[in-house]
Amino acid sequence: EIEYEITQLENNNELKLNKEIKDIDKLHEELAQVTLKNTDALKKVAQLTEEKMKLSKYLNESAPTAADELLPIDDLKEKEDRKRMITYIQLQAREIESLRAEITMLKRKDAPPLTIPTMPHPPGSRLVAEDLVLPPIHDVRSRGKSNK
Repeated sequence: EIEYEITQLENNNELKLNKEIKDIDKLHEELAQVTLKNTDALKKVAQLTEEKMKLSKYLNESAPTAADELLPIDDLKEKEDRKRMITYIQLQAREIESLRAEITMLKRKDAPPLTIPTMPHPPGSRLVAEDLVLPPIHDVRSRGKSNK
């Protein structure tokens, strides 16, 4: 009778063991399927990341500038403004050179009477050079000679 119970217990344990082995096999299969799905998802993420990087690089390299988007009328206005600005800058450069020369002559104290150069106005300005009135400038050399 004890042997019969032992055999029964062994049979029950063997059935339980077989059931657990089958469950483990099912879980291994499920793990393999989930791993494949995960691998596919990671490949897709890698592909999308690469596409994003390519797109970002393309957009950064060929980003349209404001000049590319101008209409022909705007382009014409911009060219005219640019020409006016260049002319204005050139006038300022001449004015600066004139002032440097005048300063150099004044340092030597053999300068001719001062001439008042007309200062150009920025583009779009409504001031006219003739409207500008400056106070008289006294000749420093003539005062120095009369004191001697």
